[in-house]
Amino acid sequence: MKLKEIFSGADSGGAPGGVEVSGLAVDSRLVKPGDLFFAIAGAHTDGHLYIADAIARGARAVVTERDCEGYGSERLPFIKVKDIHASLAVCVNAFYNCPSARLEMVGVTGTNGKTTTSYLMESVWSLAGRRPGVIGTINYRINGETVSGSVNTTPHALLLQQLLNSMAEGGSQSALMEVSSHSLALKRVDGILFDAAVFTNLTRDHLDFHSTPDEYFLAKRKLFEMLSSRENPKKNRLAVLNGDDARCAQIRQTLSRDVKVYTCGLGEKNDFRAENIVPRLEGVDFTLVAPEGKFDVSLKLWGPYNARNALSAVACARGRGIAMETALEGVCALERVPGRMEAVREGQDFHVFVDFAHTDSALGEVLTALSGFPHDRIYTVFGCGGERDRGKRGPMGTAACSKSAHAFITADNPRREPLERIFGDIESGLAAAGLSNYTVIPDRKEAVFRAIASARKGDIVLLAGKGHETVQILHDGPVSYSDYETARQALKALK
Repeated sequence: MKLKEIFSGADSGGAPGGVEVSGLAVDSRLVKPGDLFFAIAGAHTDGHLYIADAIARGARAVVTERDCEGYGSERLPFIKVKDIHASLAVCVNAFYNCPSARLEMVGVTGTNGKTTTSYLMESVWSLAGRRPGVIGTINYRINGETVSGSVNTTPHALLLQQLLNSMAEGGSQSALMEVSSHSLALKRVDGILFDAAVFTNLTRDHLDFHSTPDEYFLAKRKLFEMLSSRENPKKNRLAVLNGDDARCAQIRQTLSRDVKVYTCGLGEKNDFRAENIVPRLEGVDFTLVAPEGKFDVSLKLWGPYNARNALSAVACARGRGIAMETALEGVCALERVPGRMEAVREGQDFHVFVDFAHTDSALGEVLTALSGFPHDRIYTVFGCGGERDRGKRGPMGTAACSKSAHAFITADNPRREPLERIFGDIESGLAAAGLSNYTVIPDRKEAVFRAIASARKGDIVLLAGKGHETVQILHDGPVSYSDYETARQALKALK
């Protein structure tokens, strides 16, 4: 494809029209002869440092935000842009001929519940014969087959559009996407034409990246602005909103009149609501009240909050033309979501759960729900990520210790930040709350073993924060680690 065609919708300052490129790259190590290389300055490295490497590997042209003296020539043009993230999104979309125009696009955003909601929708959409692809936190899937593990909840624009193109060419009718606030702020999803958008909730998170809660919300709201955009030609567009969330009204004000809106929640004014919620350690039962009547629902997923996630999935399905019978059968058929209140069973007489809860609100909600079941003691293992929002560390400690008999504070992807500072932030919050029922154990495997060894018949052990993850990110990089497998080892050791 010629550069002029690739940059037709981007602010390029004049890309040479006659130059032909055969591919796009953002990593110099992956450049092939004839590629267009985007030199992007990231959080930990700078693509400009690898321009020479990209050229040596055969890059046909380079895109940059900077003046790069001595590199550009008529044979190897350098294209300067004002916003390289926006330009990348536009160029990739053009190169792959706008895959989202060939798919039913459903985006799910919110602080908690994105992954579970996307899994529930995948079950429904598959049952309806729409062969969905899924892009999310755990992995990327096309027609039920895992393509790769997840790099980011929403990958960079190049990988994202490549995945969507593979879905469209592979026979998928729909793409179900978790849309993160980072991806919206960094314009990774620019140019995608959404048919539907789902808002699960908004609580404190990612304030290391977004400076304020309002900035965090505005990033989330951008998905609904895209849904409503005049440039979006999709018909029968749909917004599914958590009607119980305080931010719902602000999102609704963003929507154009031709976007249909369904609200979900527990409040009586919601279009889809859950009544008579009865949580079980094996799942949750509730009555679904919808515009067309009342329906009994029995989920295999643990946790009363999953009633809300199921409401979102059913409401979105109905708004996208899927029969209620199919929607209900689909949400009830899903047996598990990796690392989301996943039970670990090795014949023990107490309960062990692995969950991804990594905010104070999510952790508090899980522990509150667990407290409602017959039990003697609850033991919680948790930590807080390094080089991330320090302000949530104290509240997470308070959530864990106030709702547990004992908590074990440990490492959770400390990255390059000293564990002493992370633990100090947590303990400061606990001291202010007057809580001391905890033990600090830096090594996460040791903490899991200690918690499980402490449990007796009828107790509950919650391993929170890492969920599906299979690595621990330390100062020197990632090492292999899984809460689920570590728990299995600990339980077998008890025997």
